Amino acid sequence: MKKKFRITVDGESYEVEVEEIAADTGDSDISSAGPVKEKPAPKPSSSAESTAASSKSKSAGRRQTASGGDGQVEAPMSGKVLELKVAEGEEVAAGDLILVLEAMKMENEIYAPRAGSIKNIAVSDGDTVDAGDLLMEIE
Repeated sequence: MKKKFRITVDGESYEVEVEEIAADTGDSDISSAGPVKEKPAPKPSSSAESTAASSKSKSAGRRQTASGGDGQVEAPMSGKVLELKVAEGEEVAAGDLILVLEAMKMENEIYAPRAGSIKNIAVSDGDTVDAGDLLMEIE
């Protein structure tokens, strides 16, 4: 049985097809399913290549620069705030570590998108956030 799913990675949507190869009975041996023929992935356009390259480098180092050109620093992904690294009123430079966000059992370091003073912190250690939620404001 094949199922189709649409996934979004860094704003790019992809349609994938997944085939169930064995019922989950607890004693299935996936290695006996035989060889899998893989289709080569379609070559992305130049803008998709740059998005994929930046996505790859971000996830490899678990370093995320939050969006926030307007001073609104938003969560780049859903997760749990593990540790705030700044306090209200503190001065930060672009690229300074501002918080650690746990997503899918990985710690992701979130860095300031610009220099300024921390005006408002909208989250606390232990809070759960969704992608796009306000984390803090830098003025």
